[in-house]
Formats: sequence, structure tokens, C-alpha cells
Amino acid sequence: VVSGIAGPGVPSSHSYSVTLIDPNRLTADLTLFGPSTMAASQPATFTFTPPTGSESLQVRTSLKTTATLKENAEVPARAQVIDGTGSNYPLMVKPSSFRGFGPVSGRTSFHLTFPTSYDAFVRGVPEQSFELNRDIIVNPKASLTFKYRRGYMTKGSNLVIERSADGGLTWSPLGKRIRGVSNTKYDLNVSAAKVALPRTSTPIRLRFRYFTTGGSIYTHDATPTSPTGIFIDDITITGCSWLVKKAENTLSASSTQFVLDSQTAGGPLAKGTEWYLTLRAQLGGKWFPDGPAARVTITP
Repeated sequence: VVSGIAGPGVPSSHSYSVTLIDPNRLTADLTLFGPSTMAASQPATFTFTPPTGSESLQVRTSLKTTATLKENAEVPARAQVIDGTGSNYPLMVKPSSFRGFGPVSGRTSFHLTFPTSYDAFVRGVPEQSFELNRDIIVNPKASLTFKYRRGYMTKGSNLVIERSADGGLTWSPLGKRIRGVSNTKYDLNVSAAKVALPRTSTPIRLRFRYFTTGGSIYTHDATPTSPTGIFIDDITITGCSWLVKKAENTLSASSTQFVLDSQTAGGPLAKGTEWYLTLRAQLGGKWFPDGPAARVTITP
């Protein structure tokens, strides 16, 4: 409502409707409808309704694998992570390269610190994160463990583990935060942490996020040769299954069905294997997050 308007021949107020939107969220239903079991020799058809205005569609296939997940930074090129850190420092470093500071485990570790004390885009201290680039299905009694060592990390600096059930659109915390304990000293010893993972039937994502709740902070920009922030290594997830991406099948924007066979799956449909299919859409030149996963088991 706009009020207090003055002038000849005009109303003193005017009202109109405003619709608030999240430009990163697609409200259309991306559900794939199809069988929960299929024979390897007989293709299965999945149907869906393409979002209005779609420019392109993709059905992505993944194979469920049960194995312990391990992630460290020893070979940066092989690390299955998504880097969400500032451009002025590397996510994977050798902690021993900082004078007086020692290793966490092995030679190289993941490193989260504040790149600068103020970012004009976020209008504050920029949060830092890295995401495990895996879709994980959590079984009973599953957990995530890792080793860490605080560098110069003030009492207002925090590390938290978070999970997302919608492909990274929204996140919720798991376990307790790891907080800084001294404004003037770094850890002399390595610590270990364990976080319980709630059971899920649909894939989730996990990330490590570093943020401040206020007060003084150490930044890489101010002291690039000092071990600021926190160093993380030997990330291990037990009691889980994870999805290995196999194929991305691009479809026309007007498509309404997808046929799963050994070719579109991206691998042999072996007896007893479990496959997950997700649909995503491109609108306005942007690919939106995948819709809910359809699960299908290969029978004899």
C-alpha cells in the first residue's frame, strides 16, 4: 500500500499485490512415475510432467553402492568435494607449511578460514564451506567421523556439519558446533569428532560450514602466512550407501516419458542392483536442482 499521495485528480493511496519468489527454487513437480522393479531384459517406462517454460530436461541415473566413504586431501585432483571457499586461499593445503604449525593427518588437509573481514556482496563476513560431492543414503547407526585441528580461531568462529535433503537448496545442522576456544592460540594437538547421521530413505548431501557469530576474527587476507581457521582431515562415513552417477540423458523440453534400459542407465542392469533416477529442468538458462528420486530394483 502506498499512501500519502497528493496532487489534483489522483487518489490519496494505492494498493497492489506483490508475489515473493525464490529464484533458486522450482515449484513445479519433478516426480518420475514408474515401476519399482524391472527385469534387465525388459525396458521400463517412467512418465512425468515437464515444467511450463522448460528449455531442456535431463534424467540422471545413479547406481546404489554400499561401501565406507573416505575423503582426504592427499591428492587434491581426486577429492570428491565442491569448493565453497574464497578465491584468495586454497581449500586443500599442507598445514606444516605454516611456520610452527603441524599436520592433522598425512601431508595435506582441508582448510576453512575467513578470506576477508568484509564482503560487499554479502555485506558482512563471508561464510566458507565445502560439500562432499556424493548423494548419500543413510542406513541405521550411521555416522560421520573426522579429525581436525584449530588454527587461530576466535571464540566467535564456528564449524558445523550440515545436511540437505533437497540437493543443496536448504541445509540443517547435525551434531554440535566446533567453536574456537582461544583468541590468541592455536591447537597443539589433533582432535577427533563423531556425528550421528539420522536414517534416510532418500539421498542427502553433507557439507562443512565455517561462520562467525560475531566479535573479532582472524582472516587469511590479514595474515596469509599464519594458520588461521580450522584444518580438517580423514573424513569417514560408515553405515551408509552412496549413489554413483552413471548417465545424464538430455531430453527435449516437450518430453513426457523416459525409458530405462542398459544404454540410458549408463551401465549393465545387473540382477539385484538398485538404481535411482532423478529429473531436472532448465529454465531461463539455469539448471534447477533435481526432483525426488525414483528407485527401481533389477529382478531376475
